[in-house]
Amino acid sequence: DGSCGVAAKRRFPRLLVYSFEANPEIFALNKANVSAAGVTYLNRAVSDSVGSVKVYAPRTLSRYYDKGVVLPGHINEPKTTGKTSLLLRNEDAVYEEFDVNATTLDAFLVEEGFDVAEQRMVLWIDVEGAAAKVLQGAEKALASSVAVLIEVENFEFWKEQKDSAYITRELIAKGFIPVARDREYGDHQFNILFVKAALIPRIASELFDAKSALRSCMTSPAAPQANAIVRSKPSSSLGSHFEKRI
Repeated sequence: DGSCGVAAKRRFPRLLVYSFEANPEIFALNKANVSAAGVTYLNRAVSDSVGSVKVYAPRTLSRYYDKGVVLPGHINEPKTTGKTSLLLRNEDAVYEEFDVNATTLDAFLVEEGFDVAEQRMVLWIDVEGAAAKVLQGAEKALASSVAVLIEVENFEFWKEQKDSAYITRELIAKGFIPVARDREYGDHQFNILFVKAALIPRIASELFDAKSALRSCMTSPAAPQANAIVRSKPSSSLGSHFEKRI
């Protein structure tokens, strides 16, 4: 609905903020307020190619998320559903389909006349299962980005989606480090914040100071006695299951 773009523009008025909404009904509903805040609001999909694409807004679904579990059930989605996607749901569903113009991030930056190499960008990618498509069309944009907040999934809500481990490997290969995550829908669907590796010493300098209290806590303990029982405990905010899959 463009609200995060509006919040970013209010917090940092000098920023150029672009917000993409593929669902034309949601776009029409929010266009006036988002544009009035100084955000460039566009009724376009972001994908891995340029041209017309079909997006799917579910009107009924056959399962729902409740207290950490995905359960069967008949769900009616509102017109303002946040589940519009380039992908079909991996469940019985009824859709309203829209044909919209799509772009890649790289193509859009060229279209807007930016010298991509001279830009410093932050990306927020929330595309309901289609994150891999966005990344495939963002080679140059990622090279000029300092941080990426991206929604990922471990549960197959959409057909042909890529899971969180795949997305993380892709961004690590592009020079990013995952530093934090939320639990939007537990471990089924959540957001990960990635920061360019070169910036990590500036935002977490204690990790690089051998004398810091933080580093002392990370020092390997002495070897346990032979008769001791040792139990490992996950320490990463990303979750032990997530580490193993990467």
